Amino acid sequence: MTLQSILQQRLFPVATALAISTSVSLADLVPNPSSSDIFIGFRATEGDGASSSYLVKVGTYAQFSAIPAGSSITLGSLGNIGTDLSGTFGPTWQTRGDLFWGAFGIGSSASAILYGSRERNPVSSASAAWPLLTDITRASTHSQINSVLNSISGYRSSIATANSAVATFQSNFSGAASYSYQVGTAGTSDFGSVSQWSGIEGDFGGGVSGTALDLYRINTSGVTRLGYFTISGTGVLTYTNPSDSDNDGLVDTWEQQYFGNITAQGGSGDPDGDGQTNEEEEIFGTSPISGSSYFGLSGIGKSESSAGFSFTSIPSRTYQVYYSTGLTAGSWQLIDTITGGAVSATVQYQDTNPARLSNPRGFYKVAVVAP
Repeated sequence: MTLQSILQQRLFPVATALAISTSVSLADLVPNPSSSDIFIGFRATEGDGASSSYLVKVGTYAQFSAIPAGSSITLGSLGNIGTDLSGTFGPTWQTRGDLFWGAFGIGSSASAILYGSRERNPVSSASAAWPLLTDITRASTHSQINSVLNSISGYRSSIATANSAVATFQSNFSGAASYSYQVGTAGTSDFGSVSQWSGIEGDFGGGVSGTALDLYRINTSGVTRLGYFTISGTGVLTYTNPSDSDNDGLVDTWEQQYFGNITAQGGSGDPDGDGQTNEEEEIFGTSPISGSSYFGLSGIGKSESSAGFSFTSIPSRTYQVYYSTGLTAGSWQLIDTITGGAVSATVQYQDTNPARLSNPRGFYKVAVVAP
């Protein structure tokens, strides 16, 4: 046997082993986490699936924040996560009180933006907002979430499941990269001891219709409730951007515009003391923090050929003009309907009806109708 043949025999097994070790392609891996990605984790505390967690990248903050108020979207590009849930947590996962789910994510590391969920209980009511965190506590919580997403044994570079290109199974272990460890360790808040997140998760004890997750964004300027996630019995996720997530009669975006949050005021409040409640100010399109901003009729006048007045209209409002000769409850007659245009505008209303103009006296009022 020559030296060349001996070397060939010894090298062959080594080459075979190297070929086997590179059999996993990049196509088999989940996408790398990016800034402001939102994830949902599922974990069981006992029974089927208790040894692992299921992590799914469900979208981005930009995607969810672009959804108009009062609208919902079905997250149809996630693959068949229902099959993964059934295969891991059993066919009755939808009713398991020991199966939990929660949403989390991080934005810019420079300003330590956080995303964390809180269960709506009941589903019809918004959850209490998470507290505002200092720069230091946000940075600490940001680091803990980042460990789950980007550390060794975290989401990054994990193998995707056969049913979803954005989902992976993670074995539960004691370490910062473990989702189960971060949210399931007794005696501490979720994602570290300073987050003040007493629990980002809901459970399926009341069925899929009995749980929903509000999503919060926490940055240096405040805490914002964005919308909420629901899930069907087949594992289809839906995200809803409610127009009034705390059910106080005020549209969230309007509250955010004037008060900087959606919890400081209620519909019956009157912070500027002008006699119009916050709910009325929103409907009228006036400012709730300026006593000189109120809805009313102006430029009232009458001639032989017409009677008129002016008021300011805003988009998405309908204005009903009524006329009465006696001001009694049953005497008001609807005489015109005006729809607000694409932008705020001054409406110059003219009544040219001869019968009304011939009355010795007459009264007008305008009702504002919100959609």
